[in-house]
Amino acid sequence: MAQRPARGIHPWRKAAGILVEGLADGAAVIGMGVNVDWRGVDRPEALVAATSLAEVAGHPVDRWRLLAGVVGLFTRRYAAWQELPAGFLDGYRARCATIGRAVRVTRVERPALEGTATAVDATGALVIRTPRRHDRGRRGG
Repeated sequence: MAQRPARGIHPWRKAAGILVEGLADGAAVIGMGVNVDWRGVDRPEALVAATSLAEVAGHPVDRWRLLAGVVGLFTRRYAAWQELPAGFLDGYRARCATIGRAVRVTRVERPALEGTATAVDATGALVIRTPRRHDRGRRGG
């Protein structure tokens, strides 16, 4: 997730993520994954910076309670977002771990866009500075 590390968690140890995939008709599919319990799991080199909630908490995490909490929070936040989408931008910008990092955006029927995420614009699009120094706002997909 795009969020600053909480106190006690090693910076940038990823325990969850969101993926947005754009479709040719303009729709988007959004998925979320959470690493619940990786205690004792050997990881390939690509995942050494990843962690799980159980590792951070130091004890097992009840998956059903986690799911209920995520669904409840998502439902409330989505309803509030429908009322005032721009009201979420400041909070999102403050927690966005992507800003300042190298990114690669794969796009439907167009070449991938690579550069550095520099900001989130007024529409919620991620602004990416490409090697040619062009800033481009990109929504998912």
